Amino acid sequence: MITMTVPMPPNVANARQHWRVKLNAKQEYWRKLNLMEAAGAFPKPPYPTPARSEIHARMFLGAQMDHDNAVARMKWLLDWLCASRYIADDSPKALSWQGFPEQIVKRDGNYRIELTITPR
Repeated sequence: MITMTVPMPPNVANARQHWRVKLNAKQEYWRKLNLMEAAGAFPKPPYPTPARSEIHARMFLGAQMDHDNAVARMKWLLDWLCASRYIADDSPKALSWQGFPEQIVKRDGNYRIELTITPR
């Protein structure tokens, strides 16, 4: 089982932005995660990468989100987890969710995601 706390990705689910602006924001978010991983903020990815995993997420937010927007907000993080080999894929055949991401509203500015990944 791997647990990690990551910064909240930007909320671009309903944003009408040029594709290049969105791509730059995604790359900046990935750079931040890569730096955190290099600094030892996260455990090393499992080797070999498990073919199937289960994920549970607790989102600390400033306001409640619809379930579909909360899941959409996880997209860049899931893509990074795949690219970094924490999970094999984010498709249903390789990744199952323990319900929707849990949302905890705290207006303290410390917006983050606490993630638990369990190989299956």
